[in-house]
Amino acid sequence: MTREEIKDLLNEAEKRFASEAKLIQLESGKVIFVGDTHGDLEATEKIIHRYLKSKNKLVFLPYTGRPQFGRGWFEEIMSRLGKNVLIRSHQPDAPPTMYGRRCLTIFTSSAYRHYISERTIALVDLRKVVKSVDDIEIEIV
Repeated sequence: MTREEIKDLLNEAEKRFASEAKLIQLESGKVIFVGDTHGDLEATEKIIHRYLKSKNKLVFLPYTGRPQFGRGWFEEIMSRLGKNVLIRSHQPDAPPTMYGRRCLTIFTSSAYRHYISERTIALVDLRKVVKSVDDIEIEIV
């Protein structure tokens, strides 16, 4: 894909998802979670060229919240949602994993280059049980 085609694809996706719910259910298959790219076209191009395949699902994470209320809040929300693991982006001063390795923070944008040494994405195979960060493949982009 050309840079212009990628821009068009992203603009179309933005329009389509503007009215969608904030919580999505992904039932099966391989899912690639990409941290907020902050408009980093180079990072977005790498991801699209490497991972945009019919068998994959790409999830570009927007701001996903800071678990500033502590482990109790995290556990309560995860219990309400019936989920085991939270994959999020932002908050470069947070450790990569928190709360018993059930909360993963990834960074894909070069905007974080002063805070982190490697840009990462998370790959999850939803055909398998995901109980912790240990069940998630993390790749450097």
